Amino acid sequence: MNFKKVINLDFKTFDLAIILVLIFSNLVFLEDSVNNMLLAAVILLLGFFRFFKPGINFNKVFLLIISLSSFITVVTWQPNKISLIVLLFLYLIAKSNPKLINIDLYINLSIIIFLLITSFYFLFGLNIDYDTTIWRPLEGKSYPRMSLGYYHSNQAMLKWLILVMALFSKGLSKSNMTKIIPILVITYLLYSVTVSRTSTLIVFMICSLFYIFKNKLHITLTKKMVNILALLPLFFTVISLLMVRLTEITWINNLLSGRLVIYSNALQTYGITLLGSSEIEKLMFDNAFLHMLLGKGIIFSVIYFFLFYKVVKGAEYITFREALIILGFLCVGIMETMLLKFEILILLIAMLYREKDELLVPYSTGKKKKIFKRITLSR
Repeated sequence: MNFKKVINLDFKTFDLAIILVLIFSNLVFLEDSVNNMLLAAVILLLGFFRFFKPGINFNKVFLLIISLSSFITVVTWQPNKISLIVLLFLYLIAKSNPKLINIDLYINLSIIIFLLITSFYFLFGLNIDYDTTIWRPLEGKSYPRMSLGYYHSNQAMLKWLILVMALFSKGLSKSNMTKIIPILVITYLLYSVTVSRTSTLIVFMICSLFYIFKNKLHITLTKKMVNILALLPLFFTVISLLMVRLTEITWINNLLSGRLVIYSNALQTYGITLLGSSEIEKLMFDNAFLHMLLGKGIIFSVIYFFLFYKVVKGAEYITFREALIILGFLCVGIMETMLLKFEILILLIAMLYREKDELLVPYSTGKKKKIFKRITLSR
């Protein structure tokens, strides 16, 4: 094999590799964790081929991140900690190539696959063995949950949520707000059979925010707003820690299906350490921010906050549309472990660094607004 040719592969090959794995990750032959590992492996491979070759000077801070991530991965023997390097490479690839993936193609194929899987579930009983029931303490009753062809009903709703975010990143504007209605109807129907609250609430939240800010979707954020957006993971982590103090309020704990007790016990048992505890992985730990802080440790969390900050600050412009989608992604993290789910991180980063094809308006509190010319970032 001619490795020189492999290393000099055009970015179109990288695009193709990422889109193929993304489409494959929508299939049900593998569990979510395995799909995430597959995506991570592809991005690592692309990153090493792209950036570790003669003539490229690698940023010393990024080299430190790679070294620290490799160190904590080896010391703790937790392979998923290598995900920091994956996130770094994803950011660098996007910066090098604004057309990271073809979002339109991904949306169309994802819709087809989602429809196929759910159709096969109803017609042929695909993965019907993964149907379950859930007990809701606050209501004192259990509910049946359909898997819709996936390994878990929550996974089905997460796929729908990611698809909604992708649709909103491209095709919703002030002139076609009526598209929200079918999305809300489909979301309600899916909730009625999956009883998956988190993804449903986030879809409703995003739809509401898009309608409220429909006149500002194309307006760019100020530097101060971008800074706040970039620091939101740290804010959500603090909020998550404060939530644990609500353990003694029974109805709130019941509303969250006893999760607050689990979080409180984990904090008392394992604490917040530099390298984290692998035992957290075995618990029903649905809060992504606490899961990262307790399970992966302070070092990992600080690096994640830094990389998230770099990703957001590195975008040339961020509109209200993009900010609302990022906010939705972070809100999911309160109840689901989504922070390192590369299927959605790829879409979010591709959304931030793509070529802008709309008229952008700078944020203004008053009088006259100057319209930017149409932006093309051809490289």
